[in-house]
Amino acid sequence: MLARLGGDEFTVLLSSAADMKGVKRVADKILEAFQRPFQVEQFEVVITASIGISAYPDHGDDGASLIKHADVAMFQAKDAGRNGYFVYDIEKDNQRFERFSLGADLRKAIQNDQLVLHYQPQVDSRTGQVVGIEALVRWQHPEEGLLGPNRFIPVAEELDLIIPLGEWVLHEACRQMSRWLAQGFPICVWRLTWRGSRLPMIN
Repeated sequence: MLARLGGDEFTVLLSSAADMKGVKRVADKILEAFQRPFQVEQFEVVITASIGISAYPDHGDDGASLIKHADVAMFQAKDAGRNGYFVYDIEKDNQRFERFSLGADLRKAIQNDQLVLHYQPQVDSRTGQVVGIEALVRWQHPEEGLLGPNRFIPVAEELDLIIPLGEWVLHEACRQMSRWLAQGFPICVWRLTWRGSRLPMIN
């Protein structure tokens, strides 16, 4: 049975598949069919398919659960490079849920000033003088404690939070530099290096 759920999403129901090998053979045939171009008026159109697979009873015992988990597996197939299929994996689903949960927490952290900056001086080895300051961002998570950038920077990049995160770092570093200058620190030109993302150096 083939049904269109909406947009570009379709569901294939296999009621007589003996095992997962049979299901994968059908998925391979679908992908093979999409390798041939479609003729639309005078144009040849080539499209690809990402297929998510869930099976009763391993991945759900009702229709809603099976569709939901097939949908999750479809996004896992897209994450793996598209034009392929993926069988629902609860462990990977939990990892994906953790990333989105962490992303939601990070969005709140930026808004509620849960981030902190640690400053590391850059010293000229020839003169021994401090010539710059490196700002290293950390996240004071209310439940997990202090998190390093390797934990949340990839999540920020994946969920398009890297720009607001970078803006927070820039504004906080500038406020700190203003406080240092007001306290009479002799260095009046500071260099802020953003480490852990693709943002450029800010002079």
